[in-house]
Amino acid sequence: ERPPFRRARTRGAARPSPFVTYLIVLPSIHPESTERCLAGLADPLKDRLLLVDNTEANRGLAASWNLGARRVLDEGLDWLVILSAGTRFGPAGGEDFVALLDRYDPTTTWVIESDAPVNQHLMAWSRPMLEGVGLADENFWPIYGEDADFSRRVHIAQAEGWGGAWVKEPVD
Repeated sequence: ERPPFRRARTRGAARPSPFVTYLIVLPSIHPESTERCLAGLADPLKDRLLLVDNTEANRGLAASWNLGARRVLDEGLDWLVILSAGTRFGPAGGEDFVALLDRYDPTTTWVIESDAPVNQHLMAWSRPMLEGVGLADENFWPIYGEDADFSRRVHIAQAEGWGGAWVKEPVD
């Protein structure tokens, strides 16, 4: 049985809980950046990674995110972690960010975002958020605008009183 969500913030060697379910999606268009990102990602997290190779046929960023989002919805996972190939990890290799997923209830917290300035995209979207606002708009192709549109839809849900919280957390 899953323990209750913990809201205490801890620093240091945080590890992901075995109870939280997630998938990490990494769209890739630049192999060198992707290799550098993956070199810093902790090995246990690589088992939950969906690498979307856009080098041969560019699906676009929103479509790449949606491949992961559909798996989260189809498999009943708690979270989708959005990772950019430009993300560089500290010593924890991303495990500190993934450990945050266990501290928030995905029904009341919809988005967890890293506030680290070196990260381009490192955030988690909850399954209830995906069910509520839908998938990313693939008409924003190949990139630019899909993140602003998605943020707008989440903020509209919040303003209407049915959306969950958007939190920023420090990670290394």
